[in-house]
Amino acid sequence: MRDASPATLARSLSPTELLELVLHDLQTPLSTLLLWEGVLRATADDPSRRGEALDAIRRCVEQQVKLVTDLRDVTRASQGRLELERTRVEVTQVLGELHGHDGHDGHDAQHGHDASSPSGLARDRWVLADAELLRRAFARLFEHARELARVPSAIAVSFAEEPADHPGEHRREHVVRLEVREPLASGDGPVPPRLALVVARELLHVQGAVLLVHDPRSSFEVRLPALAASGA
Repeated sequence: MRDASPATLARSLSPTELLELVLHDLQTPLSTLLLWEGVLRATADDPSRRGEALDAIRRCVEQQVKLVTDLRDVTRASQGRLELERTRVEVTQVLGELHGHDGHDGHDAQHGHDASSPSGLARDRWVLADAELLRRAFARLFEHARELARVPSAIAVSFAEEPADHPGEHRREHVVRLEVREPLASGDGPVPPRLALVVARELLHVQGAVLLVHDPRSSFEVRLPALAASGA
């Protein structure tokens, strides 16, 4: 049996814990926003500094908008209010769009394909899912990993197809493993936002997939029920 203990962000997250998580993730952009507002006031006559401050303020506001969107996704998913449009989705195509274009290292554990470009990924890894929600889930997972990595190239993705670890079942699962090979040390910077990881877990859960967190700073695994290439 698969040990569920690595899933450190359990689905029993209470409303109070979720609120604490959101407040924590809001603190950084709000504090930064106030800092740059002060810079803007102090450098009103310096066009270059004024432009830098306005750009930073915009980024902070965008972060807060994303947090609000993430919170909406989490609450709707946990309450069963997400409408799914399930279709056959080629999962490595989704992953290639998110990961392959930025030059990160990747390797296909089963076929030995280089994942540095979408054309190099092993194909015929089909799942039945809502394509947009699946893409958003993996986008949040990659986003979380990039916050943890010392350099972008330290993120590695591997793929495999394995038997589902359930007694009496003979179905197979596509397994995506995401590893941060060179994580930031705990004192190198602020703790990265955790809400992105919760969003990934919730959006995957509603589609019958599982997110396992083997190490919250470096190692994640997604298991998705596999469809045959023919769609059977």
